[in-house]
Amino acid sequence: MSPWANFALGFTYLSPVVGIYTVFAYAMAQAGPPMIWSLVIVGLGQFLVALIFSEVVAQFPVAGGVYPWTRRLWGRKYAWMTGWVYLIALLVTIGSVAYGSGPFIAS
Repeated sequence: MSPWANFALGFTYLSPVVGIYTVFAYAMAQAGPPMIWSLVIVGLGQFLVALIFSEVVAQFPVAGGVYPWTRRLWGRKYAWMTGWVYLIALLVTIGSVAYGSGPFIAS
């Protein structure tokens, strides 16, 4: 995949998720209960994104994670670094989401 295709795929994956969480409270305050239909529409959009990812996975075998692919493409030194950076990114992301969603859930 080209760098542009990789960026486009990642942007397609994140945009609907971030958008719906960002405007949820505002939409609920302005539109009221009928706003629930927007969640149905966004859910269908996310399903289409999942179908796109399933097509990508069918074409490009990504099973096994970033370490084996980086090892094959760039060597052990970069694979080790990529694996650790990816692990740290996952831990930071999980912690950030849990910390950020706490006040939202508590309210």
